[in-house]
Amino acid sequence: MDAAKYCSCGNEAFVDDKYEEAIQFYSKAIEMNNTVAEYYTKRATALIKVKRYQEAIKDADQAILIDPTGWKSYLRKGIGLYHNHDYLAAKQVFMQGKEVNKDEESFAMWIGKCSAELGEPPSNSNPNSAQKSNTQNDNANVDQKTQAPTIIPSPPVIRHDWYQTQTNVIIDILSKKVNSRDFHIEFDETSVRVEFLDQQGNQKNMAFNLSHAIVPEQSKAKILTTKIEIRLKKAEGIQWSNLTRANELNESTKVRVYPSSNRGTKDWDKLEAEIKKEEKETKLEGDAALNQLFQQIYGDGSDEVKRAMMKSFVESKGTVLSTNWNEVKEKNVECKPPDGMEFRKYEQ
Repeated sequence: MDAAKYCSCGNEAFVDDKYEEAIQFYSKAIEMNNTVAEYYTKRATALIKVKRYQEAIKDADQAILIDPTGWKSYLRKGIGLYHNHDYLAAKQVFMQGKEVNKDEESFAMWIGKCSAELGEPPSNSNPNSAQKSNTQNDNANVDQKTQAPTIIPSPPVIRHDWYQTQTNVIIDILSKKVNSRDFHIEFDETSVRVEFLDQQGNQKNMAFNLSHAIVPEQSKAKILTTKIEIRLKKAEGIQWSNLTRANELNESTKVRVYPSSNRGTKDWDKLEAEIKKEEKETKLEGDAALNQLFQQIYGDGSDEVKRAMMKSFVESKGTVLSTNWNEVKEKNVECKPPDGMEFRKYEQ
């Protein structure tokens, strides 16, 4: 298993709230490749979840050293410092991160929290906002054309983030306190459509034209206090390079975008079935066939089968792959190299 696979396993554990297990997988990824800033940033995120803030700060520092342009590393370091009650240092880090990514609104929020802890007055970043709000209320019946240029602010853009595991793609829509009664979602094989009211009561419509197929009946959404979490079940266990076909979010749209401008209709279900049939009939050989078999067992297996495969593979250094959870759950799986070979630790 390479570093990227260990990172993917860490993502899987993190999504399932198994933060200590996620930390172990991210640590394995770092052991195999300590030049990837993302691995340190992800481990820092998991460390913050288990309140190991000093270690998270150290990981974030290493990530910044590797890639000074990664804004998430500054955010993780600042959060670690904040929870360690070093508010001045945290504020400075958040300000550095804001310089790296001026569009990330999280920095402004955390800077405000640090300022409050330091007893500093709140920044007056938008002195006209209160005046605009009062003007809008007092002149509700004024012609809209008169108000628009000066007092109607642009509606806030709903931000989103995404990440993936071997079997799922997770989309986080960062909107707070969404009421389940005002929420609606539709899953299709290649798209997801979301409708909801945000905290200010504004109607939000978001459509994701996905770059790969999903399994709609095994996909779901969960409304949390700070976000909407959408978990998409991959139709195939492949890594997605982009979330959407054009790597874009289509917001407030009423029309589905298809991958052709041809006015004629195509039976996409039939086309997909033909592709899957062709893939099944393609006979792989050697390691490729074996890997395909393992992926099929893992993808179709229960949670216990997946845990057994992951535990046995990691603990045995890749020499044992068991599907029996009862057999491996209470013992360490020993390394069993092939006949004629012996296991040795690598020494630099």
